[in-house]
Amino acid sequence: MSELTGLIRETQTVVRLAMSNRSLVITLGQLRAHQLTWANFKEKLLKPLRADLAVCVPDDPFFDFTNPFFVNARFRWLIPDASDLADTFDRIQRLLGGSEDWRVLCDVKGSWLGRISQSNQPGAAALLYVLRWFMLSNIQAASLTDVYDRFIITRSDYYLLCPHPPLEFLDAESLWIPDGEDYGGLTDKFLIVSASDLVAGCNLIDDFLLHPHQMRDAMSSRSNWNIEQIVAFHFTRNGLISKIRRFPYIGFLVRAPDDPTAHSAGKFNPEVGMVVKYPSEMHEALRYGELIHSNDDWKLYFASQNFVDLFPARVYTTHGTVLYVDEVSQELRHGPLSDSPANVFFEGADAFGRIVHRQANQVSAVLQPIDRGKSSSVLTATDDFQDESTKFERIPVMKGFSLDQTLMTNNLVGLKGGGLYLSAEPDGRVTLSRPHCYMWEYFRLIPDFRMKMADRWRFGTCV
Repeated sequence: MSELTGLIRETQTVVRLAMSNRSLVITLGQLRAHQLTWANFKEKLLKPLRADLAVCVPDDPFFDFTNPFFVNARFRWLIPDASDLADTFDRIQRLLGGSEDWRVLCDVKGSWLGRISQSNQPGAAALLYVLRWFMLSNIQAASLTDVYDRFIITRSDYYLLCPHPPLEFLDAESLWIPDGEDYGGLTDKFLIVSASDLVAGCNLIDDFLLHPHQMRDAMSSRSNWNIEQIVAFHFTRNGLISKIRRFPYIGFLVRAPDDPTAHSAGKFNPEVGMVVKYPSEMHEALRYGELIHSNDDWKLYFASQNFVDLFPARVYTTHGTVLYVDEVSQELRHGPLSDSPANVFFEGADAFGRIVHRQANQVSAVLQPIDRGKSSSVLTATDDFQDESTKFERIPVMKGFSLDQTLMTNNLVGLKGGGLYLSAEPDGRVTLSRPHCYMWEYFRLIPDFRMKMADRWRFGTCV
């Protein structure tokens, strides 16, 4: 333990007290963007959950002891940082009792080992493994799993558009992550986990340092790993993948002018008045920001998940847009949420459904795939609600995981009709033209759980 003590810079003595709060929110990494996020973080996350705060911070030249996240944290853990984290990996490996040469992992290409110089990889993913290891070490040293039931692991530069979902709506036996930004794996930016699964869910570094040759061989089938794929791989290896559940992607990363960054510097977005690091994140969050404003809305949202096909769903694209019918040209198109009419819905039943056009509270047509040649097709309207050719098969996007795909992806699907997939083209057109299902062919179906019962029954006659 002496070496561990030497690695950790203690800034606060942890005293176990009787606490009324049973949830601990932990921010990992540099305490960035506090000018933009602290008030939002407190209002939308800490207060609704009645949670305590811990910060696990790299002790680097950017650290500021006056940062409000640090000042207001109940637990403060500063950890060693370096431009090359190889020595830190060596020390952690000794503490774990490993002896194999972990540097063989540098042969596995991608962006998952940045900040290990020998890997020649971009980014700073290796810091995430170190942060999580020190976080767990501090939690275990203070026996905080005996104090807190749930742990919410996130970042300080995460701006929330909705209040955090009440934890009573999130099954404690599951691991909960937002429903987006997976990049071929599972997002690493936010995790809700119970005390019983905390260690198994977060000890990403252990297998790499204890069994590096085995891990290199297991990873050799993929040529370009990223951190999201590592997270999914870890959950799979540790028997947790079947416990993964998704909740709405309600936040996005922002950047203050002087914040350092290992990836995107971001771009100012006038819609939110901040520098947004990843527009795709903001697009995900804006979809739910339109729907969820309170705990009552969350109650309706989670209740609707048990009867998802009862509610017509708006159809969102990966461009940050939504499907609509141009009332002049009568074409199916996709456009920005802010100025696209809410007149197109997906009406589902089991694995199939129809895309319907709604006018003046009435369903006026079902959109039908019509072949316009071998290269592409378009969609036109028909009033024959019983025509089998109007049905689309909805195919969950997530691949490589053996569990209920809907639970994994939260209604991210491909829509297939007549052997082809629907595609949202970058120019705003919607075509039925692709034999494959990639990003432009992904659609998020978000049920409008606030729709009145009378309106739902009108839709309910279509399938």
